[in-house]
Amino acid sequence: AALARHPKFAKKYGKTVKKNKFLKWFFVLLWGKKKIDNAKTWPVGKFPGVSKTDQERVENMTWILQDKTPFIKTEKCDGSSGTYILERKGTKKFEFYVCSRNVRMDSEDQECFYGSHNYYWEIAKKYLIQEKMVQWLKDNPEAKWVCWQGEICAPGIQKNPHHLKETHFYCFHWTDSLNGRLDIREAKEKWKKFDMEVVPIIDENYILPDDFEEFKRSADGVYNSSVCEGDSSCSREGYVYYKTTDPTFSFKNVSREYLAKH
Repeated sequence: AALARHPKFAKKYGKTVKKNKFLKWFFVLLWGKKKIDNAKTWPVGKFPGVSKTDQERVENMTWILQDKTPFIKTEKCDGSSGTYILERKGTKKFEFYVCSRNVRMDSEDQECFYGSHNYYWEIAKKYLIQEKMVQWLKDNPEAKWVCWQGEICAPGIQKNPHHLKETHFYCFHWTDSLNGRLDIREAKEKWKKFDMEVVPIIDENYILPDDFEEFKRSADGVYNSSVCEGDSSCSREGYVYYKTTDPTFSFKNVSREYLAKH
C-alpha cells in the first residue's frame, strides 16, 4: 500500500523493496502511516455523465415493454467492468485514471478483488489505452477529458464463461467532455480507429415485444464468437439495450438459462 502511493518509485524499485525485509519495513515506516481509501478515490461526480457501471434489470422496470422506441441490442459480456479516464491537466500534462467497478487502481502493483493480478492495469497496457486517449485529446484540443468503459473478460474472472485464453476488454461506453455519452454505434466507429474491441451489436433497430415471458426467453442462447476467441458454443449472459434517442438510457435482460448454470 505504501508503494502504491508512489507509482514511479514502485515501478523502478518495487521488486527490490518487496524482496528485502529491511527495505520493506523502512518504506512502510516512512510512507505507511497514511492510509488511502481507494474506493473513495473513484472519481464519482468529477466527470459529468461518467458513473459506475451498473445496468438496471428489466424485472425492475417491466413497464419498459410499452416503449416502442427502437433500441440498440448488444450482448452483455460477463467479466469485470473497467473504467479508464484521461484528464487534460495542461498543454502536455494528463492524469490517467484506472478503475474497477468501485475502486481506483493507483498502480499496477495494487491488489484488487482478484488478488495480486491487476487485470485493470493489464488491460491499460495491452490496449495502450492511455496513449490512444492522449492522441484523441490532442486531436480534439477543446476536450478536457475522455472516458472509456467496458467489460474485462479473462481466464481468471467469473470462471471464464467466454472460454478465453487471453485477457480481453470489450468496450461499451464512450463519454467525453465535448459530446457527453456517445451512441454506442458512433462510439464503435471511433474505437475501430484505435483497434479496440467492442461488445457485439446484434440489432440497431430493436422493438421491444409486448410479452414479458417472450422477452425473457429471447436472452437465452450463445455469444457471438467474436467475444469468445472464435468459440461459438459459449452460453450468453444476456443483452443490454440502449435507447436510440438517448444513449444514457439502458437496461439489461439476463438469461434465466445462464443464471441456472452459473
